[in-house]
Parts: sequence; C-alpha cells; structure tokens
Amino acid sequence: MSIDDTKTAFFQAPQPEGESDDPRILVVGGPLAGRVFCLTDDSMSIGRREGNDIILRTAAVSKHHATLRKAAHCQYQITDEGSRNGILLNDLRLSPHETADLANGDTINMAEHVLFFSVPCGRSTGVDLSDFGIDRKAVALEVESLGELLNELSSYRRGK
Repeated sequence: MSIDDTKTAFFQAPQPEGESDDPRILVVGGPLAGRVFCLTDDSMSIGRREGNDIILRTAAVSKHHATLRKAAHCQYQITDEGSRNGILLNDLRLSPHETADLANGDTINMAEHVLFFSVPCGRSTGVDLSDFGIDRKAVALEVESLGELLNELSSYRRGK
C-alpha cells in the first residue's frame, strides 16, 4: 500500500468505538513522524517553544509558528503567526498572518515536518469501507506500520 493509499484509508476508515470525533494531525515527515495529535481545543498552537500545544523542536520552526482554530462544526482553519520560514498548505505558501481553511486530508509543511489533517466528525462520509473489501483493522495496522517506517527513516536520516 502506497503512502497516498494509506493516507486515504486513514482518513476514510471508520473510527473505532469509544474514540472521539476530534480532528487530528498525523505527522508523516520529520522527527515526530508517526505521532498523532488530537485537536481537543477550539484553538491550538504549533511552534518550537514550550507552551505550544504541538511542539516541533526544529530551529526552522518559529517559537509560535501557527494556530489551528475551529471555525464552525467540522470546519477548521490554520493561521501563519508571522513565522520566519512559512507554511505550505497543499504546496501553496501562506503569507505571514494569513488564515486558510483546512479540509480533510490537507497536507501542511512546516520546515521538515509534514502533517496530514483529518476531521473525523463522525466519519460522516456515508461510505462503509467494508463494502469495498477494506478491513478497518488492516487499515489501522497499515497506518501503524507506516508510522514505524517513518520513524525508522527519520532515525536513519539523523544518523547520516
């Protein structure tokens, strides 16, 4: 399964019972590859300094790089907080202090960190993946394996 297939399956897979409908950030590149952050507050900060909700410890990430905000039910935005090295949202650079809407599956780049944005919101896509022969548990294992592989690659790169 390719990274794009795994990403698609991750975002479309029905959520296991008991888990929240909070949006998530899946880190797929950089030192934190494999980590998943649930966005539990209406506003969460990203930066390299302690006190941010998501801490990306890289010199190229500003002390307070970005803010994720809930705009409405199942609608979120990202704001570049005047960062020095900027944010790429789906390969488009945000201007300093620019706010952009986020959609399920968006890619966010901050320095070497690559993040995928997911909004479960009850997984209300109306699609049952089992209708397509996709096993939820297999998808979860693929995502976990992808995270482990990305961690190994990050470790390997740091060792060079």
